[in-house]
Amino acid sequence: MTLLNTYKRYGVRITHGAGVHVTDDTGQTYLDFYGGHAVAWLGHSHPAITQALTAQAQQLMFYSNVFYHDITERYAERLCATLLPEPYQAYLANSGSEANEAALKVARRFTGKTHIMSFQNSFHGRTMPTLGVTNMAGYDGFLPDFKPYTQVATLGDMASVRAAYDPATTAAVIVEPIQSCGGVHTTSDAFYQALRDWCTETGVLLIFDEVQTGMGRTGQWWYGQHMGVNPDIITSAKAIGNGFPLSACLIRQPIADTIGYGEHGTTYGGGPMAAAVGTAVLDTLQADGLQASVSDTGTYLTEQLLTLPSVTAVHGRGLLLGMEVQNPPEKLTTRCLEAGLIIGGSGRPNVFRLLPPCIITRQHIDEAVSILRSVLT
Repeated sequence: MTLLNTYKRYGVRITHGAGVHVTDDTGQTYLDFYGGHAVAWLGHSHPAITQALTAQAQQLMFYSNVFYHDITERYAERLCATLLPEPYQAYLANSGSEANEAALKVARRFTGKTHIMSFQNSFHGRTMPTLGVTNMAGYDGFLPDFKPYTQVATLGDMASVRAAYDPATTAAVIVEPIQSCGGVHTTSDAFYQALRDWCTETGVLLIFDEVQTGMGRTGQWWYGQHMGVNPDIITSAKAIGNGFPLSACLIRQPIADTIGYGEHGTTYGGGPMAAAVGTAVLDTLQADGLQASVSDTGTYLTEQLLTLPSVTAVHGRGLLLGMEVQNPPEKLTTRCLEAGLIIGGSGRPNVFRLLPPCIITRQHIDEAVSILRSVLT
C-alpha cells in the first residue's frame, strides 16, 4: 500500500452509498449509524448534493479568493442568517482543524493575549495548534508543544474555569458543547449560560467548537440556541458539507471588523463547489423540515437504546449520542459491522457513538437496535 499508514482500518472496502446505507465491494450492505465521523448528515449520495455539484462543475469549479464569487457570498450570508438576530461574518475553510486554527488565531489577535483555555477530554483537531488545546490521551508528544499556552478546566465546573484563568494571558475559552471523541461527555445548559456570563465579565472570548454538533445535529442550528447563548466564535465542519470538504469559522461582527487583509487566508476554502454543496445542505434541511425532526428522532433512538441489555445510559443530544455499555463485548464495533451496522467508538472504552443521518426513520432505528440487541446478547 502506498498510502501512509495513519489509519486503523476495518477490513471492508466501501464502494457505494445511498441514503442511510453503504455497500462494499462484495455487495454487502450496511446500515450507517456513524456517517463517516458525523459527516453524512443528509445521508449518502443525496440527489440535492449531486445536482449541486454537477451544476456548479459545469459553470465554475474553482478560482481563488482573490476574486469575488457570487455563490460563496450568498452561501456565507445564508449560513450567518442561521444565527440572526446576532450579526456574524464567515471565514470558510476545508476542515474542522482549519476552522479551529482560524478561531484561535483571531482570538489571540483580537485580545492581544497568548493563552487558550480548553477542557479535559476535549478534541479540537490534529494540526499542531489544535493539538495544543486537545486534552485526550494519545494526542500529544509532538514538538514544538503548544501545551504551555493552554489552560485546562473541567467541563461543567465553573470553579475550575475561574481557577485556570489568568487575566494577563487568557485570550479565549474553546469548548465542544458535547465532547464527542472524548466519550460523549455533556453538561447542563446552565453551565454554558454561566460560562457566557463569565466570559463577558472578563473579556475572554467564548469559542464553541461545533465541528460535530453544528448544522442541526442536536435539534437547533447551533448548540447555543438551546439555551440562548451566543458565542463570540463558532466553528463547524462535518455536516455542513455532507462529505464535501467545507468548514466555517463564524465570528461576531465586532470582532470580525478588526480582521484586516492578509491576516489569514486559504486557497480552496469556500470555493464555488464547496459553497454550492453548503447551500444545498441548507436548502434541503429547511425545505424538508429535517432539523425540526431531529429532537423527536433522537428521543426515540435514546428510548430504544435504553431497552438493550447492559446499556446503562445514553449520553448526548439529538443525533449525537453515546451508548454506555456495561462490560461491552470485545470488538463491539467490529461485531456490529459484521452484522450489518456501522457505529463508532470513543475515548471511553465502554461508550459507543451513534451519529446517524438526519433522514433516518423509526424503521431504521428499530433495525439498528435489533442488530445491537443480537450482538449484545
